[in-house]
Amino acid sequence: MKETVIICVGNRFVHSDASGMMVYDILCKNKPYSGIRVVEGGIAGINLYPVVRDFKRVILVDTVRGFEPEKGISLLTYEEILSKTDEKDYDHNGGFLYLIKSLPGLLGESIPEIIFIGISDNPDPDIIKRAACLCLKMAQGHDVKTAHVKRMC
Repeated sequence: MKETVIICVGNRFVHSDASGMMVYDILCKNKPYSGIRVVEGGIAGINLYPVVRDFKRVILVDTVRGFEPEKGISLLTYEEILSKTDEKDYDHNGGFLYLIKSLPGLLGESIPEIIFIGISDNPDPDIIKRAACLCLKMAQGHDVKTAHVKRMC
């Protein structure tokens, strides 16, 4: 099993949903990263399952609404994602949320560590750069439970 993947999701053609794609672009400019794969997830949703199942640590990056981001960025664990979303967010239209909810049924007990980096919609370029930095810090093994967004990047 491979170590870490950063999956950036969103829609390049809708600015308010393009944060993940902007982070992807920054990460791709600054390659290479040893042991870290960066994937443009776009709007693939459940179709990202083959990528997720092959890694020990999965970092998902997307635009968020309805969370209280610290300095424009939310940092959540798998359990926090599940506890902060409504059941209505988990249908086939729920994109990666549907994927996350489906993981126990798809993978059983071998669910990878999942870290979600959520970015407020319509962020400024500095927030996008900080989110890219945070992706790399999390990929290098920093503990999401003790991480402080504003201190790390």
